[in-house]
Amino acid sequence: MNRREFNWGLTRLVAAGLVLAPCGALLSACGTESSDGTNATAADPASYSVNGSGQLVINLSVETGLSSIGSFIRKSYTGFNSGRGVIIVRTGASDYRAMSIVCPHAGALIDAPSGGKAICPRHQAEFSISQANFGANIGGQSSGAATSFTATESSGLLTLS
Repeated sequence: MNRREFNWGLTRLVAAGLVLAPCGALLSACGTESSDGTNATAADPASYSVNGSGQLVINLSVETGLSSIGSFIRKSYTGFNSGRGVIIVRTGASDYRAMSIVCPHAGALIDAPSGGKAICPRHQAEFSISQANFGANIGGQSSGAATSFTATESSGLLTLS
């Protein structure tokens, strides 16, 4: 191999690296956007149970992420919502709201709430986390409301159905 062949081969190798490196970053980002909703933090099995009716029952003395008004958790619970993650927000002293993290538009996963809304990173659909219109599409990509669940609290147990 002469110097010219070596330099040409090296140039092609560097060019391929410059093209493929960003692709790797893009592909790894796509990996967190699976449609099965599994990129939510898995809940501690000691903090919840799923009853015979398929309702999720969370022990609030163990799940401390909902201890103050405005706090939220974004977790997945085996046996509830087909294992897909949910966002639960404490909206009042004993009021809670919950929705699936799966965006109704294209199945991407809705990010954790920030600034009064939760945003789907795929098309920027915005979902309200306020008590009055929780889960409603309030901006960005037009879509339906996020799937929501009834949340009731009694004696330190939060039940989602």
